[in-house]
Amino acid sequence: MDSGCAGADLLAYRATEAEPLALVKAARRGLGSGYLIVAGSITTPERIRAIADAGADAFTIGTAVFDGSYSPRKGSLISQLSDVLTDIEAA
Repeated sequence: MDSGCAGADLLAYRATEAEPLALVKAARRGLGSGYLIVAGSITTPERIRAIADAGADAFTIGTAVFDGSYSPRKGSLISQLSDVLTDIEAA
């Protein structure tokens, strides 16, 4: 942060030796006011809420909407993304 970094992108749910939400909370403390983006395995509304509650500013989502697993009954990419946006609003 002292060298001008705006924040960090954390692959919390890909961790093998730590609890993902503990990592998000630790990163939030370490970054202070820097941006914290969580990437990787954001697959459910519960994870969106959990990372928001833990202090993430944003997240990325990919495979879960491309393969249709975020909202299995919806099908299309647009429907998947619509559900993600609804869940972000609820978080």
